[in-house]
Amino acid sequence: MLVEATKLHADGYALVVYDPPAKGLPWLAVCLGPEGRLIAAAASSTAEAARSKVADLLVELDIKPLINDRPVH
Repeated sequence: MLVEATKLHADGYALVVYDPPAKGLPWLAVCLGPEGRLIAAAASSTAEAARSKVADLLVELDIKPLINDRPVH
């Protein structure tokens, strides 16, 4: 089940937080590249931690967020 809608970013990256796929499994923070290629994924024990990891990935990968469909520099 998708917890948060895909967040599209400049250059076509998508960052997504998924809830645990089954009981006892972790939340998933996922970064997909412009062609749907998996760039990074991380497991987290809470939704908050997964959202934090998505924010960290923005910085680590130097992905520019979109605001009102325009890149933020």
